[in-house]
Order: sequence, then structure tokens, then C-alpha cells
Amino acid sequence: MSGTLALCRQMEKAGVRKIIFSSSATVYGDSDVMPLHENMPTGIPSNPYGHSKLMVETILKGLAESDPRWSVALLKYFNPIGAHPSGEIGEDPLGIPNNLVPFVSQVAAGKHPEVKVMGNDYPTEDGTGMRDYMKDKSGVFACNLGTGSGTLCA
Repeated sequence: MSGTLALCRQMEKAGVRKIIFSSSATVYGDSDVMPLHENMPTGIPSNPYGHSKLMVETILKGLAESDPRWSVALLKYFNPIGAHPSGEIGEDPLGIPNNLVPFVSQVAAGKHPEVKVMGNDYPTEDGTGMRDYMKDKSGVFACNLGTGSGTLCA
């Protein structure tokens, strides 16, 4: 938790008050209510991983509640483990990934020689791509991420 507090302190010093936290659906704990939805209260996670995610969520929620200049997005993933052997889903796709994290992972695994940064010719102030995540919003926003149907991974 000290890393989260240090990060938030440095963000405040830099005037950056928007953060997206990669959390987990484990923060809901064991629930009789299905499907789980964003307006549900968190529960008691069943493992240390879930407890650590819930502690960071609590810190970030407290920060946003105490200072309305902060925007916090909580992305709660379901079953974020492994890749399907086909390479069609998961973080280790076949071929060259279209997303940064899987591509960086493949570079680290030696599948590609380097990470190339592309896109410096956009019509923006610095020529790079622009994102509008949480633009002009403050508070805490939760989003459950899942397909709604399970996939059996061998």
C-alpha cells in the first residue's frame, strides 16, 4: 500500500489527479447475487490478492471523496489468467499483438526484438495520440470487465 500512497503523493505534486486502477472482481468476495454489478458493495475477498486490491481501492476511494479534483476509475477484471491455447483470447495472442502490454510481454519473452513507438504525426499539440479517459469527470467510477460467458482453457 505504501507504493500506492507514494504514487498518489507524486501525482498530486505534479497536478495529475486522474488514475485508472487495474483491480479485480475478487473485491466482491463470495456473493449470492449474480451477476455481480458495479453498484454492489465490496465484500471480504477470499485471498491475499483480493485483499490487496481492495485495500488500494479503499485508498483511492478515500482520496477521491476527500478531494473532488480526483478522478478514479476502478477496472474490475474477471478471470484474468492465462491465454487460450488458440491465441484468440488472452494476453499472448498469435502474431503481432495490437495492444501495448501483450506486445511488451512478447518483446520481454524474446519473440520480437524491440518495442517501437509509432504515431508522431497526429493533429495534436505534440503529434502523439490523444485519449479522453475520464475527461472532465471527478469521483470514483467502477467498471466490471468480462464477456458474460466463460471460456474453458485447457
